Amino acid sequence: MRSPRALFVAAALALLAVPAVASAQPTPQPDTDGRFTLAVVPDTQYLIDYEQGVTRSDARPVAEAFEWIVENREERDIAFTAALGDITEHGTAEEMAGADEVYRVLDEAEMPYSVLAGNHDVRGDDDTRPDTPYLDVFGPERVADLGTLGGSDPTGYNTFHVFSGGGRQWLLLALDWRMSDASFAWAQQVIDEHPQLPVILTSHELVLDGGDGVAAFSGYGQGLWDRLIEDNDQVFLAMGGHFWPTARASMENAAGNPVELDLVNYQEQYYGGAGMIRLYTFDLTAHGIDVETFSPWAERERAEGNPLAGDVARPTRAIDRAVDQFSLEIDFAERFAGFAPAPGRAAAAPVEASLVEGTVAYWRLGDTGRRRGQDGRPVPAGTPGLADLSGRGNDLRMVTPEGTPRGSLVYRDDADPQQPGAGSLEFTTNQASYLQTVPGAPLEEERFEDGYTIEAFVRLPEDCCSGDRQWMGILSRLATGADEGKTGGWSTAAPIATLSVSPSRQLQWEMYPTNLPTTLTNWGHEMEDEVWRHVAVVNDGSTTTVYVDGAPIARNPSATSVGIDGDPSPWLVGASSFDGEVEKSFAGRLGDVRIAERALSPQEWLTAGR
Repeated sequence: MRSPRALFVAAALALLAVPAVASAQPTPQPDTDGRFTLAVVPDTQYLIDYEQGVTRSDARPVAEAFEWIVENREERDIAFTAALGDITEHGTAEEMAGADEVYRVLDEAEMPYSVLAGNHDVRGDDDTRPDTPYLDVFGPERVADLGTLGGSDPTGYNTFHVFSGGGRQWLLLALDWRMSDASFAWAQQVIDEHPQLPVILTSHELVLDGGDGVAAFSGYGQGLWDRLIEDNDQVFLAMGGHFWPTARASMENAAGNPVELDLVNYQEQYYGGAGMIRLYTFDLTAHGIDVETFSPWAERERAEGNPLAGDVARPTRAIDRAVDQFSLEIDFAERFAGFAPAPGRAAAAPVEASLVEGTVAYWRLGDTGRRRGQDGRPVPAGTPGLADLSGRGNDLRMVTPEGTPRGSLVYRDDADPQQPGAGSLEFTTNQASYLQTVPGAPLEEERFEDGYTIEAFVRLPEDCCSGDRQWMGILSRLATGADEGKTGGWSTAAPIATLSVSPSRQLQWEMYPTNLPTTLTNWGHEMEDEVWRHVAVVNDGSTTTVYVDGAPIARNPSATSVGIDGDPSPWLVGASSFDGEVEKSFAGRLGDVRIAERALSPQEWLTAGR
């Protein structure tokens, strides 16, 4: 006969195959004003401890903690409760029966919660162990009717839950204290199947106190980081128990974003931890999480005269405030921008509308390595670059010189309202990473003798453009005048073509045409800081005119200018060069950039479609 566990696991796997999460939500619903609370219940093993089949402990502190959660659920917007394992001391059938009675407080109130197995709850090396008293009592079927269970892995020891809080959904992983390879794969599948949900990871063992309340990974916890946390940007909060004393730390994941790592365990304090609970109160509008730790049982005992209850009622020592009562500053929209759509980013226009006849390169810099809206998020190191949307193979690669500060390129939802593409790329310093055509790009051989049009959406930064920011390049070539045997110009070490900004915030297009030994320069006027401008450089095969927001600038050379000279050499976007070396990057924001091999009329410019 199949066990209830096996029947439920089969049903759970069917749910995962959809994939689906339970849609029925228990009442009352948490408020949708951007606030909610996650309650956490750490190790309670000393309070559910039996000897010779008879209890030698007192589970009242745990029961009172659960009663407090239920009674304050509506007032505190408690959306979910997560237990961290070591529910009991020995994991016997008798202890699990005692735990079952305590947890009925949550069941009867239809309070959504998760449980997971700690080393005191189960035997065996990993979650491939056979059925245990823990699984008989706390298998996935126990919480199946509470409206948040998403599913279980085949062992039944690992579950995931989706709950609502603060007007959005959250995914919580409740993982066995020793996961098998199959369970790691299952957990990754769950994350992959919910690509837009922030993830809270709970495990019995994750971090330990490395000293002074600063958390460090345990051996197993390091494996969790390496295999499940670091490369999944959705995981922003992870916590475990097992070790003592409490600690916390923030680690940077592969995407360059912080992950809060907390050790929550009070079993060695008075009365086995006195049923202490921790509340994580999220405020999505105020950009933060307030964390408080206390024992409802100890607060009552203190009021009744228990001389030892005060220390655990609500810890207030300096170290306690650092690791038990603290606040996290987190801009949730910014932190989750890498996987959750940002409503502030305007939708992009279809690419096809921007591919007019003669387009040889078209880049939407706001989409550099971007999956979804990521306003304010640094472009991760190792980002492959940016595809040429013209289909001509002029892709850009990201170049990060040695010594470049981390996070020097940042995604922005901000863009010129007339720009077809969505978002922009911010170069936060003149020593930022930049973009360069890939080796062998056809654009590197173009001479444009029949004319050309270069367009870019540009936003200068505040306090531009003196000091280190003078002569920063929007677009440039790496080859020099000397490389082409030129003899004129202010210096033959200058690039054969560059669209730059002078110290007076004047736009400058300087280049060596094919028909002259010297440079020709178009000079613009002073441009405002922090204002989007559309720049167009148009050559009709004989003269070049620069336009800003559709208006021609005053100083456009009348001398005949045919094409752009130069043997094959890379094009740079967001950088300038001198003597064949990249001298500095642009500082500011760049949006769409397009190059055509003919003179385009204003009706064909990128601004025409908006």
